[in-house]
Amino acid sequence: MRNESSQALPPNGRLISAGMAGAAAIGLLIHHFSPESHNVARLLILGLGPLALFLGLGGMVEPRIVWSVGKYGKHLPAIYKVMGGSLAALGVAVTMLLIWFVYPLGPAARGSVPSQQPKPRATAAKPMSRPPIPSPRAERRVSPKEVVCLTYARPKQRWEAMNEEALRGVLRDNVAGVVTLQYAEGEHALLKVVWPEVLEVGDRFTVELRGANSVEMVDLEGPDANARISLPAGDRFILLAITREQERITFTCDGQSRTAYHASGNLRGEEARTRLLTTALRPGFSVKKGEKASFRNAQIIKP
Repeated sequence: MRNESSQALPPNGRLISAGMAGAAAIGLLIHHFSPESHNVARLLILGLGPLALFLGLGGMVEPRIVWSVGKYGKHLPAIYKVMGGSLAALGVAVTMLLIWFVYPLGPAARGSVPSQQPKPRATAAKPMSRPPIPSPRAERRVSPKEVVCLTYARPKQRWEAMNEEALRGVLRDNVAGVVTLQYAEGEHALLKVVWPEVLEVGDRFTVELRGANSVEMVDLEGPDANARISLPAGDRFILLAITREQERITFTCDGQSRTAYHASGNLRGEEARTRLLTTALRPGFSVKKGEKASFRNAQIIKP
């Protein structure tokens, strides 16, 4: 009889029971450590996981315990059916305990919502405090109303603001947002137009320029101290940008990077560049004597 009943059972009974117990244990662990949500898969794990776990453990000891609760165990003695039913009832009881006390559902889940509400409110409060940040950036994208016109006083070896006599030789015309300057007469070698704002680290100065011979960043307190690039001659507007960074000053002309020339006092090249990065620099451009330049859309963009 015992041989017939064992032959009536599916083969590899203990292996199947061990797989069932292992799958149930893994499912319960995933349920425990995954983010909270009451979907169908998680409800199935809660409902069937403990039942499968206990029956699987019992089946690893005696496979007849598992098969006694199914169609393959109708012929088995009652003792196996009692043990299988007890393990199944224990699994159902554990499921109820998990649903009521460990992973509450229904009305209990609503009670857990207020405890999680402060987190969304806290994260929502941060974005609420951030919108004011972009608006200052837009406000600091400013086009200057006035420029500072300077000339280079060779005897003093420094840049000075133009006096009234010198300014009479500067013809200014502002039509449709395009400002045109022409240095018609005077003793000065160059007309230098410099914006009052100082460029700090991370700032970018952009301007569309036509007819100027160079664009530069100028240290007004140093003797002819600047970082500049020469500009191609032509009648079209060229989009220029100067960016001041931590370790360099970057010039671009119509999107193409240009190598700058650095000078500060008696220093040139890399030594002058290092010196200029520690000083207050302003963006500007130069016009040769007797020539004219036009500019538009000049602005300093701060981070």
